Amino acid sequence: MSFRPHTRIHPLAKCLSISALVLGHLGLSLLPSQAGLLGGIAEFGARLKFPPTQDLGSPSRSTGGGTRGGECIAEGEAVPIQAIVPPATHNKTSDATPEIVVYVGDTSASDIEVRMFDAGFNLVGPVDPHRISLDGRKSGLVTVSLLPDDLALEPGNYRWSVMLVCDANSSDRAGDPFDLGELEVVSLGETDEQELAGLQGLAKAELSLNKNLGYDTLAIAAGLYTSEPEAWTELVSSLKFDDSAEAAITSASFLD
Repeated sequence: MSFRPHTRIHPLAKCLSISALVLGHLGLSLLPSQAGLLGGIAEFGARLKFPPTQDLGSPSRSTGGGTRGGECIAEGEAVPIQAIVPPATHNKTSDATPEIVVYVGDTSASDIEVRMFDAGFNLVGPVDPHRISLDGRKSGLVTVSLLPDDLALEPGNYRWSVMLVCDANSSDRAGDPFDLGELEVVSLGETDEQELAGLQGLAKAELSLNKNLGYDTLAIAAGLYTSEPEAWTELVSSLKFDDSAEAAITSASFLD
């Protein structure tokens, strides 16, 4: 499932940008970029993980929003929506049309709304938000494209938001749960491009991780979920979430 988002600030964008200012930035030890580490498939699963961090806020995000009086989120649902993102020092992507994986809890929300902002919090893409229908599906992982098909990002720093649409007919969105994050689009050198182009599957995921392309690593691992689900589980388990979210996210599967 995929989502798709002139450059002017929408009122909602102004609201979200305030929350985006609190996104965490943590210093982590970087993994060595060594092609010699590449080996058999069985070995990749043991190494496809982000470096340890002692801080709960390692994924660069801030989650907020409410439940609109229980109208949108099932009672007792601890995690209405949360994006699966890399630690702050691995928040790079070489993809000009990046995707993220989002966990959606048990909700009656009709859609997920996606917005992309540049470093100055200007909205990237159409003024009207980019939405994807949930089609009544509940509690699972969804792959979300951050841009419409006809747009691509230039190298630079960006911020994004994903929000549940509790009531598509309501103009009051203050209570809709959302998540925020940031990423950096980078241009790869010729050597890096050649190295990555020569690999597939888990080997490519591991080398992407070693080059700090955390978003690319997650996207590749998500694409291998059917054939190599343990690699995705281990990678996600190496991230730190709030206690209320960790169990739900690490045990979730992708929605059809």
